[in-house]
Amino acid sequence: MRWDYKKRVYDPVVQALSGLADMQSDPLTGRPKMIRSVVVDKITAVYAAQAVSAALYSRSVTGQGQHVEVSMLDAMLNFNWVDGMAPVAVVGKEEDASNTPHDMIFPILGGFVTVGAISDKEWVGLCKAMDRPDLIKDPRFATPSQREINRQERLELIEEVVSTRAMAELLASLDAHDVPCAPVLRQHQLFDDPQVLHNKVVEVGDQQGLGPVRQARGAAKFSNHAPRPITRASALGEHTEAVLQELGFSMAERAKAE
Repeated sequence: MRWDYKKRVYDPVVQALSGLADMQSDPLTGRPKMIRSVVVDKITAVYAAQAVSAALYSRSVTGQGQHVEVSMLDAMLNFNWVDGMAPVAVVGKEEDASNTPHDMIFPILGGFVTVGAISDKEWVGLCKAMDRPDLIKDPRFATPSQREINRQERLELIEEVVSTRAMAELLASLDAHDVPCAPVLRQHQLFDDPQVLHNKVVEVGDQQGLGPVRQARGAAKFSNHAPRPITRASALGEHTEAVLQELGFSMAERAKAE
């Protein structure tokens, strides 16, 4: 059944329709969960910008313009591939797509960390960083496929081992063994993170009525163009006069509009 084209749609509606909420389901209860961000709106905007850029390039080559459509549902289905929909991608060989209970967030002394060890080299490094070299040859975890099959058991074991380690000490050990890892930062901790500071991704601008306001700059950096500095948002009606004048309205008409 095709939905009524007049039906209003918000971000959570498409999260539900696209399989994204199901992908986040609680593995113990099966209850679907929403991403706590308007991820559908944002992803659709990214796809739209990409499509418009491609259309503009095509016009520069062919001289022909075209109409571009990007729906929120189409954008999220595309975004969910390949990883999210892999279990049901092969027709006639669909697999159980339910998640294992562990979410790869490990509680330790002083907070939480996430650790990733996919390759054999990374697994060896993790075992050494945890002071558990005996796990390197453990048949349950000896190969990437075995580590995936025994994912829940593996992650529970990692959590048990690292739970008594201090944040700084554990991260230093993981880094020394070239194991991908990071602290789980609370939102207010982002602004002091060394990598965030190095990237200069968060800027501060003055907003009338609010004072200093943080804002993330554009994600892309261009070699020939400096990023545009943050400017304050316009006040309501601040540029009405200038806009009406630019559109050719007379002084009397502008006064009436106000």
